[in-house]
Amino acid sequence: LHTPTSFDAWQNFVWGVKRAEVCRDGSPEGLEVDDSAAFPEKTTAVPEVVVRRKGFAGSLRVRWYKVADEATQEAWMAALAARDPSPVAVFGGWSSDRAKELANAMREAKWPAAKPLLFLATATADNVAREADTYPADYTPPQLIGLYDRSFRLCFTNKQMAGAVTDFVFSDPTLRPGPVTP
Repeated sequence: LHTPTSFDAWQNFVWGVKRAEVCRDGSPEGLEVDDSAAFPEKTTAVPEVVVRRKGFAGSLRVRWYKVADEATQEAWMAALAARDPSPVAVFGGWSSDRAKELANAMREAKWPAAKPLLFLATATADNVAREADTYPADYTPPQLIGLYDRSFRLCFTNKQMAGAVTDFVFSDPTLRPGPVTP
């Protein structure tokens, strides 16, 4: 799930999947990628890439569902929960607030069978943002990754990024503020 304006992200994803068809040495990898529906003429169509493994039955379909005012994350989750079969996984959460909405929508959806996995692509918040004056001062907000019980994060958290930057700055005295000292 992503915005209709995230064409570059989809194009890069399709390019990456196409590269998986061939090993680094140029020999066939054993994957067949059908990207014939990846860039449909109508913007309202659902772009799709189909990946198959040579010699095996079945395929993996990856679709880009565009989130908009008329097609919210909640509406997409309700529609996907009504499908047979349900999706195996959902990739989304292009920001922490959108990831929160998506995780809540997936938790509330009435999945007929196994619930899909949720992969958070770029949601960096450790905890869910607290609404002002909604909870007592000692309230500890839940972790973003814990809102939906089948969530996985594919990016660093804010705390991890801050730690990495701090470690880097402290590794070189010339990067620290103030006078340069050994």
